[in-house]
Amino acid sequence: TDNLERWAIGDRLLHARLRGIAMADAADAERARGTLPPGTLGERVLAEVAHDVEQLAGVARRRLDLAAEPLPLDVRVTLPGGRLLGGTVAVAGDTVRLVTYSRLGPKHRLAAWARLLALTVSHPDRELQAVTIARGVSIATVGPLDAATAREQLEGLVDLFDRGMREPLPLCCRTSAAYAHAVRRGHKPDRAAKDAWETGYGRYAKEDQDPEHELVFGARHPIGLLLGPPPRADEHGPGWEATESSRFGRLARRLWDGLLDHERIEER
Repeated sequence: TDNLERWAIGDRLLHARLRGIAMADAADAERARGTLPPGTLGERVLAEVAHDVEQLAGVARRRLDLAAEPLPLDVRVTLPGGRLLGGTVAVAGDTVRLVTYSRLGPKHRLAAWARLLALTVSHPDRELQAVTIARGVSIATVGPLDAATAREQLEGLVDLFDRGMREPLPLCCRTSAAYAHAVRRGHKPDRAAKDAWETGYGRYAKEDQDPEHELVFGARHPIGLLLGPPPRADEHGPGWEATESSRFGRLARRLWDGLLDHERIEER
């Protein structure tokens, strides 16, 4: 099995276990599906994936109230200029939760952050939080937040969204996360961005080989060209980190600094 097939098996087993289905029954369903390798090889894959799933589901049961059914909670936020942000987010009790067989990645953390911000502004009377539990086991928790902080951060995200709808931004998810994390830890952010962006010889593909990035920036676009352009004239002031001399760095800090200020990550 390749990584995607293994992930699909793990995802199905995890959702079955979180619904209270016995692992033996979930494993039998996988065998009946016919997607496992034949014989001993398939049983080995199933055993390895089942071990990870049981570890992940066990942590989820201890950290979350899985008996609480996620219910849709309305979001209605009036943004500057009178625009309305609306929708619904599934909330179990006061928790926006995700248990995933994937490794904890920037996209999971940003999605939880955006949902929590919108909910907190819409429901300032509730002590809301977001908890993401991922294979490994990694647990990312953020919140509760005060409504003023949530509104400030949400408006910053909406501003980045608006800019991204006008033009492709040099704001790649994993690379910008690596940059912002390196700044926070006192490491070299340019080197961290290079490691997250550039695919080395004989290594697995990184963000420089994502189809959307090749479309916008060209094939194998070096990190130096991504980090080179200076900030635009309107990318300064409140919410923008003045010490960043590149447009990439300034956008990355605007995207990630608020989350990094409030997020707690545990590694098991």
